[in-house]
Amino acid sequence: MIMKNKYVLNIKGHVENNNSYYEEYNSNYSINSELLLEESNAICKLGYKIKIHKVCDGYIELMINEQEVFELRPNETKYLISKDITTGRNENFKIDKELLYVELKEIDVSKIRHVLDYKDYGQQIDKNINKIKAIISNKEMYFDIYNELKIFLFKLTDEKYVKRIINSHNIDLINEYNNLKNYKDIIKETIDNIDNFKKENIKVIDGIIKNQIITERDYQVIINYLYQLSDSNYSYDHIPFDRLEEFLDIVCGYNKIESDNYYTLLHYYLTKIVTHHRYYFKHAYLAHRVSFNIRYENLKGFSNQDLYDMMITAGDFLLMQYNRKDAMECYLVASEIALKENDLKESAYALQKYYKINSQFPENLKEKVDVEKIKEVYKEYAEIVLSGVNHKGLKVDEIEFTDAFVNGYKYVMIAVEEEIDIVGDLHIPYQRWNLMEKYYLEKYNIVWKNPKLMNPRVMFD
Repeated sequence: MIMKNKYVLNIKGHVENNNSYYEEYNSNYSINSELLLEESNAICKLGYKIKIHKVCDGYIELMINEQEVFELRPNETKYLISKDITTGRNENFKIDKELLYVELKEIDVSKIRHVLDYKDYGQQIDKNINKIKAIISNKEMYFDIYNELKIFLFKLTDEKYVKRIINSHNIDLINEYNNLKNYKDIIKETIDNIDNFKKENIKVIDGIIKNQIITERDYQVIINYLYQLSDSNYSYDHIPFDRLEEFLDIVCGYNKIESDNYYTLLHYYLTKIVTHHRYYFKHAYLAHRVSFNIRYENLKGFSNQDLYDMMITAGDFLLMQYNRKDAMECYLVASEIALKENDLKESAYALQKYYKINSQFPENLKEKVDVEKIKEVYKEYAEIVLSGVNHKGLKVDEIEFTDAFVNGYKYVMIAVEEEIDIVGDLHIPYQRWNLMEKYYLEKYNIVWKNPKLMNPRVMFD
């Protein structure tokens, strides 16, 4: 077995410092991180950048702070810091300890069997997509293509359909049929490959659930599947809803993903996927983590357009949960990101979303709008922003803008869905609104007027 499938680089250490009279300035924490044995993988701890320079047969080369290079073999430990200073006695007693070391840690192969056995169909799917570009309407996402190819295969194989178009003498349909016949084999192969791609990734999800932890190794395998689910218009039938709740719990609480980029991208894709989930309201933390990382972490490798799209997605997801204040914050940050790039149009659309929400707030809670400033900054795109400022939407019950209403939404909706499991889903908005009214009153003594009560002349069916 090659090194990268047998070992990981374990970075361990401990910091204990009580030099200050003020407790908040003291430190006491442990370090226990892992890096996959892939060249250029790096991590920063206690001022040291530890980078995997080369993976060789029987050892690896590590680079420290882009300068020193040394070899590390199994069963060896390399100390980067070993400081232990203890001084004074009684009230003058002080400790200054820092320990940082690296070692190759043997992997429990049973814990990564789902990754080692993974067969990647992605490359073959990508090759096939290039061969069938002429018939797939510029689609790129696997599950969008899958949906279209299933329609093509029906047109090629359903005897009644084929007979009907031949007898119709419709030249366009006959030409389409004859053209598709040239691609029949690759259409079937691509459908099978996408089915297998889905099955292989669900096996990985099952492995993650079994181990009750997601690692960077898991991330690197599964991230393309999550991307395909998040950006496809036809992903609903391919999302493993029966496993999604448990998988999300692991992502939330048991992950070993050190990279801020990986961590952010994982939560971004899951934010988009969860919008299709019946229990979306349980997972506001996904959007909050995306938003937090973009605002406060040094994310490298993302374009400003990427960051903009992430913030818009986070805002849209929080808005679904009546969390208007946090959604507005996301839109405002998105507008600022675009503005830094002098992309006035994108910035204006983000700010339009911001002010649309603002227009719904009670007068005493609305943000003041400087129309002249908007015109000065956004010039020919000012009208986009002002359309949000002047937005006249549906009337909203003022109780929705209270913290009690927003914070209670998740728990109210859990009760709503539990009752729907018992009585059955009518698939009309009034059913959930009536139950929301019931549980807001029961749980929080909140009298909520639903959109129908607030807008009696509007049809919501």
